[in-house]
Amino acid sequence: LTLIEKAIQILGELETTKGKKAVGGEFAIALTSLGNNYRRRKQYAMALMTYNRALGYVPRHFSAQIGKGVVLTHAKRFPEARKEFEAILDNEQLTQPEQAQAWFYLGKTLCDSQLNREAGIAAFEQAIKLKPDYEAAFEAKDSCL
Repeated sequence: LTLIEKAIQILGELETTKGKKAVGGEFAIALTSLGNNYRRRKQYAMALMTYNRALGYVPRHFSAQIGKGVVLTHAKRFPEARKEFEAILDNEQLTQPEQAQAWFYLGKTLCDSQLNREAGIAAFEQAIKLKPDYEAAFEAKDSCL
């Protein structure tokens, strides 16, 4: 955590001299790492703030978007989480593994919310179609049934 915060401080200093564009990618990575740390500690408000800040540098930063969606799900803000995962899936530049991961988390959100289990199961099936050895998706689908 200390190293991440130090990297963010240095990137902030570089941003003032070289501009946002010069450090945006690195800033998004560092902020996402910090957000992941907050998420693991269940500090959801701080995690969301940090992921949003990362997305301010790179709007379609996959890891920050996934992290944000996961935090929203953990915070039981299911409609917002669903919207986040659907926005991720709108990105035509996702790799097949990224698509599978986004479908997986959409499925978890839909099943955890208990609002639309059928759509959750369909999301898991889509993840499995994209990644046939996706063991976590098989297990999540079984627990959603």
